[in-house]
Amino acid sequence: MKLRSHVMTALLRKDLKMTLINKNTLIMLILPVVFAVMYGYILPMTKDREATVYFIVICQIMNLAMTPISLLSMMVAEEKEKNTLRTLMLSDVSAEEFLLSKSLIALFLMTIVAIVDFFLLKGSMDFFAVYLIGGTLASLSLLFMGAMIGLLCKDQMSTGTLSAPFMILVMLPAIFSTMNSNIHAIAQFLPTTAFIDLVMRQASGLPLVSLEGVMSLAVMIVWVGLCALAFNLVYRRKGIDE
Repeated sequence: MKLRSHVMTALLRKDLKMTLINKNTLIMLILPVVFAVMYGYILPMTKDREATVYFIVICQIMNLAMTPISLLSMMVAEEKEKNTLRTLMLSDVSAEEFLLSKSLIALFLMTIVAIVDFFLLKGSMDFFAVYLIGGTLASLSLLFMGAMIGLLCKDQMSTGTLSAPFMILVMLPAIFSTMNSNIHAIAQFLPTTAFIDLVMRQASGLPLVSLEGVMSLAVMIVWVGLCALAFNLVYRRKGIDE
């Protein structure tokens, strides 16, 4: 893997700037925060710790579905659409540096949004560490998924079409699993549902070192492996710049 610190620093700065001035990517980052603000007006009416935890994880599920999948794929496709990818390749930027930079920016922005949502909804610090670590672990598989979609798409518009089913897959079953045990029995094998289960256990004071806790971690790790394999197959077949 070809990684150079000076190249990575320049790419990270460029990618962060491009992401923050792109209206489409900016909307994706702001949307979970907007929902957190809306839920913040509801919570004082409930005065319920369980409701607080529920709204926090729902906002994070939205964040997980949008940022690693849709935002990352759009960042990759934007370079193709604007014909800047080939310029970068001709400037001796490696494919690994290109993809890693965008993935790190997506992960960084997702973490910032997660922290903002947590404090907007006044979450308790006793499950903050599990919330952040679990969210990061769940996002790894989705980052591979987003990068794969970015490789498959030629422009930003096509990423919206292709990423939508993946976003629905990881978001809606996880949300509905908190309301229905039958749905949870199936959705528990998704990384987003595993994240919810992990946070809910910690927030409820249940031990993380248990069969259920280990299963949630195993689900997220397996998804990382599967999505990494899928990304690798697409990358080997299509490359980064056809």
